[in-house]
Amino acid sequence: MPLTMRCGRLKTRSSRPSGPGKRLRCRRKPTWGTADPVEPPPIRKPHPRTIQRWYRLWNSFGRDIRLLIPHQHRRGNRKPGLPYVSNATTPYTLMAEAVERYYLHMPSKRKTYAYRQYVKACEAIQLPSASYRRFRRFIERTYTEREEFERRYGRRAAYLKYGIFDRTTPPERPLEEVEIDHCLIDLIATHPLTGRPWLTALLDRATRVILGAHLSFEPPSYACLQRALVHAFWKKDLSSIDGLAHDWPCHVVPEWIFSDNGRELRSRSLRLTEDMLDFGIVYLPVKSPWLKGAVERLFGTIGVQVFSHQEGTLLSRTKDFYDPVARARRSLPEVNRMLVKWIVDDYHMTVHGTLGARPLEKWLELTERYPVRPVPSFDHVIRMTGELVTGSISNVGVHYDGLLYADKRILEELRARRGGLKRAWTLRIDPYDLGEIAILDDETGQWHTLPCTDQDVSRHVSKYQHRVHKLIAKRNLAAGVRITVQHLRKAMALAEDSVRTLFEQGARASSV
Repeated sequence: MPLTMRCGRLKTRSSRPSGPGKRLRCRRKPTWGTADPVEPPPIRKPHPRTIQRWYRLWNSFGRDIRLLIPHQHRRGNRKPGLPYVSNATTPYTLMAEAVERYYLHMPSKRKTYAYRQYVKACEAIQLPSASYRRFRRFIERTYTEREEFERRYGRRAAYLKYGIFDRTTPPERPLEEVEIDHCLIDLIATHPLTGRPWLTALLDRATRVILGAHLSFEPPSYACLQRALVHAFWKKDLSSIDGLAHDWPCHVVPEWIFSDNGRELRSRSLRLTEDMLDFGIVYLPVKSPWLKGAVERLFGTIGVQVFSHQEGTLLSRTKDFYDPVARARRSLPEVNRMLVKWIVDDYHMTVHGTLGARPLEKWLELTERYPVRPVPSFDHVIRMTGELVTGSISNVGVHYDGLLYADKRILEELRARRGGLKRAWTLRIDPYDLGEIAILDDETGQWHTLPCTDQDVSRHVSKYQHRVHKLIAKRNLAAGVRITVQHLRKAMALAEDSVRTLFEQGARASSV
C-alpha cells in the first residue's frame, strides 16, 4: 500500500477522539518518500533461438522450472577493462616493461616484486593499475612455461628441465666404450689421515664391469688417475684379501675412454699414455654428467650399498645428533678391502637391471666372442702411464724435485749426443714411488730406468709425501738454507712419528 494512503488513513483515524482531552498525531511523512521512483530499465526481448534453446532444455528434463533460473553468480568479470590506446603509455605497456625488467631478468626476482614495481610505475604517471591476478594472467598468456624458465634461469637450465633425451643402446663389443670419473665418498676414514677419501673408477659400458678402481686421500690429479689406469690394465692380485669367493679377471686396454674435462684428464702425461698404449680419450661437454651416467650411477650405488651403513658415514645425517668424524672407525686399508669385496662378490655377481645378466657373466661371454687386447708388457706399465716431466742432464745426473737420479753408462751416452747438454729430455715418474724415473731415448724410442741415488728418502715415497717432507724440513731450517738429504731424513722421521701418534690416539679413543 502506498505511503500516502497509509498516512491518509492515519489522518482520518486521528480526527476521531479516543478519549477525553486526548488527540492523536499523524506520523511525519519521510522525506525520502517524496522522491520520484526510479523506473527499472526495460527488459530486453530475448532472441527466438534463445527461447527455443530454453524450451528444449526445459522439455528434455521433465519440464522442471528450476532449469530456467539464470546463473548470475557464475558470470565472469563484467567490470570495464583497462584503457588501451595505441602509440601511448598504457597500463599494459607498463606491465610488459615491469615483467621484462624485473621478473624475466637474471638474477631472477619474485613475481610479487615485479608487480609492486609495476604499481609504482602506474602511480607515478597517474594511471590505473591492474590487479595481481591480471598481472599473473598476462605473464601466462604472453610467455610459454619454457620461455619463462629460460629467461629467469638460463638456456641450459631450461634445456635440462624441458628437453627430451634419447636413450642410447650399450655397445656391442666390450671395452669399446669405457667411462672414468672421480668421486668423494660419503665416509670418514681414520688412517693414515682422517677425512673423506677419493674414489676413481673405470666402468665398461657394454658389460658394466668395473675395470679398475683406486681409493686414496689424493684429490683428483694425475697421480690417482694413473693408479686407476694401472689397476685397470694390470692383473689384480687379490691374495691379500681374505674371504673372497670370486676373481676379478679384468686386465685389458680399452679402445675409447669417455671422461669430463678435468685438468688431469687433459694433461700431457695422459696424452703420451694414450699414444703409447693405443687408446683414445673422448672429452664430453662440460657440466653434462648424464653423458657418462653409468659411472655416476655406480657411485650412487656404492654410496648406498657399501658406505651408508658404516660408522662415519655422511648420508642424511647432521652433526646435531651424529658426528661422523667422532664415530669413524674404518681405516683407509679397511675401506679399500671392503670396497673390493663388494665389487668382486656382490656387484659383479648381481643381475644388472640394464643388462638382464650378471656383469661378470656378460664380461666372460663377450670377451670370448670378441677377444680383448691386453697390455703389451706388464713390467713397463708404470713407465707407460707415469707422469710426464722434462729435465736436463747435468754433470752428476738428472735432478727432479730435490732428488738426484743417475746411471753413468746411460747418461754419458745421451749427454754426448749433439745438443744433449742443453736439451730438455722427456722423463716419466711414478707419482707413488720416486725411487726411480724413466728417461726417453728419442733416437731408439726406448725408455731407460734411472735409480735415485738416495733410496732411503725416495723408495716407496709418493710425490705428495715428498713435498710434505720438504715442507717439514723447510719449517725447521732458517731462511735461505738449502734442503739436503739429511734434512729430508729428519723430516721423514718426524712425519712418521706424527702419524704414529695420531693413529695411537685414534685407536685409544675408539677403544674407550
